[in-house]
Amino acid sequence: MRPRALVIVPLLLAACIVIPVRVKTVKSFAVGAAQDAIINAAIDQLHEDGKTEVGRLRVVGLSPEAFVSKSEATRVVNDVRSKLLEQFRGPQYAGIHADLANGLDTEVNRFQLRYAKESVPKRSVFSVVDSMMSFARELFRRPDKRISFYVTSNPTGATFEICPQYLNQGCFPLTTDGLVDRLVRGYYTYRIQLAGYKPVAYNIDLVPFSRKKLRCILQPQDSRQLAGPCTPE
Repeated sequence: MRPRALVIVPLLLAACIVIPVRVKTVKSFAVGAAQDAIINAAIDQLHEDGKTEVGRLRVVGLSPEAFVSKSEATRVVNDVRSKLLEQFRGPQYAGIHADLANGLDTEVNRFQLRYAKESVPKRSVFSVVDSMMSFARELFRRPDKRISFYVTSNPTGATFEICPQYLNQGCFPLTTDGLVDRLVRGYYTYRIQLAGYKPVAYNIDLVPFSRKKLRCILQPQDSRQLAGPCTPE
């Protein structure tokens, strides 16, 4: 009986051996979350400013419900619309410009058509301001207004920075290789640097961009070859 036990034990030990498997991890940089924070803070401020302006509208008439002049209400509503459009006129928001303008125009027109008299309920002015802000928030959340792509460099470990086109503010840095996650579609400039290699800086249009990767090949400082743009793949 003992010889059989000696045969079984090695087989059981062999079954328990764990072979390590190397899994490639992808660094994800929360660019989308960082942009969301900037966008939401701006909309929050505009929303508060808009409600303050509505609150200042002078009540007219003796109705139990507060009514305000339609012309003054329309002026405030159009002012809120203009400020929203101006806030998000930057090149990094190029992918939402047209939809934002059209959606806000729809809200303003709906408000104007709803009330034919010379005075309107003050609550309705608050309501249209709320609707415009909600529309802007939802527009930025739409998946088709965002783009995610993987950035690689040869060699790796380079600093990749993507900024609104022609601007030096609102930039997002990462270290290659990594995933740029949920960037708002727009016009950008990317820069990539690594000690001992030529810096790279080019514009990129991410409004129609549909590739999944941006591959960057860096040239040594002493190389005669020019530093070319990264290649979409």
